[in-house]
Amino acid sequence: MSSEEDTSLTALYNRAEALRTRIETTADTKLVDEALSLYDRVRSGISSLAVFSPNEGLEDLGNGALRLLLLDFRVAGVLQRRPFSRDAPGIQQRISALTQARDSYLSFLDLADTYALVGADHRPLLETLRRDPVGFSGVSGGEGVEEEGG
Repeated sequence: MSSEEDTSLTALYNRAEALRTRIETTADTKLVDEALSLYDRVRSGISSLAVFSPNEGLEDLGNGALRLLLLDFRVAGVLQRRPFSRDAPGIQQRISALTQARDSYLSFLDLADTYALVGADHRPLLETLRRDPVGFSGVSGGEGVEEEGG
């Protein structure tokens, strides 16, 4: 990645991050849409520049690329902040946004795993998530919960 391309991608990412920070305190639909649009442009740049490659290790990534590893994680967080109405169409939009957020989190985890950032103790959880993303729960239902009457 050339220095000019890196700067442009970094500038887009920084703008998206600034919006994400604002969204954390005020979930405005317009800001959410703008941030997601910027993140999509960053994703396109990452793809066209082949920033991430399964043939490279973490140590092969440039400093600018390290921040970009978080792209899908950030997108998932922004998707969860989108405000919705409480009527039936709004609820369906919310479900759709949460599904997209889950998929973005999984994409982030897959990329992290590609670069050996998922520890051996967390690998079984990741494999379970990959097998059943809809039914996945990181918490076992019965552990640490006292039964009624006991």
